[in-house]
Amino acid sequence: MDKQDSKEMYLMPLGIHIEFRLPLQIIVMVTVIIFYLVVKIRKQTFSWRSCLIQLSFVYYLLKLISVTLFPIYIGLTDAGNIQILPDSNFIPFRSFFNSIRIGEGLRQNGGNIVMMFPLGFYIPLLRKGFVSFRKAIFTGILVSASIEGLQGVENVIFGGMDTRIVDIDDVILNTIGTILGYGVTRLIYIFLKQFRPKTYIHEKLNIGD
Repeated sequence: MDKQDSKEMYLMPLGIHIEFRLPLQIIVMVTVIIFYLVVKIRKQTFSWRSCLIQLSFVYYLLKLISVTLFPIYIGLTDAGNIQILPDSNFIPFRSFFNSIRIGEGLRQNGGNIVMMFPLGFYIPLLRKGFVSFRKAIFTGILVSASIEGLQGVENVIFGGMDTRIVDIDDVILNTIGTILGYGVTRLIYIFLKQFRPKTYIHEKLNIGD
């Protein structure tokens, strides 16, 4: 990726703004480094199945950060032009129904659900023993709320530009996506339980009751 893709400067009516992106090459490189360090620190025995799950999860997290927090826009504007979180929404389902009304429901609402679906899918696979439904919900809320909070902080710190909208509906839809992902993993476990010995599910897939 050339330099312009990772750093772009341009003029806007309110002043000069710099855009920082997170290139795919960096995501892949950091994924491999983090995975290597985790394996070294925990001194895990090598397993292709476990390796693939953990490596793909780290990649997913970095890609999630790339999508939700990048690009970062640094605005050099006059203080009088700065608006802090101007279009943020703290009323549940207001953005949800507005997006449907303007014909963006599937893309916007569906995108928020799909984005966190992998998180719910990974949660049971990364823990020994099956994570409870309550913990899966809590994890979805925590991760989504953290993203929204960081987007708000990013908006405030980097010039008050309306580049990130803090929206309670994003938290709700992200959590639904997490629950759906968790549910799919749970259904797979129930299905495998009918055809595979319980020891296989625990030892090979690292999931259980």
